[in-house]
Amino acid sequence: MEKRWLTKDPWFRLMTSVVGLCVVDMFRHYRYTELKMHGRDQIEIDNVRILKFSDQICGELKEWERKKPRSSQAKDDDRHQLCRVTQKDSLSTTAAPTEKQLQAGRTTGTCCRLTCFVCRKHITQKGERRRQQTIWWCKKCHMPLCRSSRVGEDGGRELTCLEEHLTATDDVFNCSQPIPRGAEVPDEHSVDLHARKSTRKKRRRNNRG
Repeated sequence: MEKRWLTKDPWFRLMTSVVGLCVVDMFRHYRYTELKMHGRDQIEIDNVRILKFSDQICGELKEWERKKPRSSQAKDDDRHQLCRVTQKDSLSTTAAPTEKQLQAGRTTGTCCRLTCFVCRKHITQKGERRRQQTIWWCKKCHMPLCRSSRVGEDGGRELTCLEEHLTATDDVFNCSQPIPRGAEVPDEHSVDLHARKSTRKKRRRNNRG
């Protein structure tokens, strides 16, 4: 394997070692099967060396065409639409260091964080609004948004926070005007995607009791 797959990449080298172990095990199983079970000649089997056996395994390999996942494509869009949250009166993305942080030798404080505005409209399984902190916001309107994908969460969301922001048609979540800090999501715009159990049967049981 080392003679066939030359590499200077240490991680690929480790993977090659693991593959080599599997190939040796397969080779020994092949010899045992052909000799003991199929009754082939010993000399004929001895002529099949491990290098030739590995070439036979790799002979039908095809180049893998890796498709670009949707999450990576969303991150490319984020680079142009999202930027780091900054302080209110400056362009710094971190807060001033505390005394404890200064004693530890740190020159900067923690990252500026806000609550994602789009996440706040979604209701959790406990019946509360989601409070998801983020360090990113929209460059144009300064709406706090999650850079990580929330697809499938909160009962089955189908769009990321950025996609919901860019495709919104109402003036609350779209990118038409700057969002002031501390703005709250109106109750009529709350979205509950969780399937709630029907209380109809409970009412019938209570009435019968």
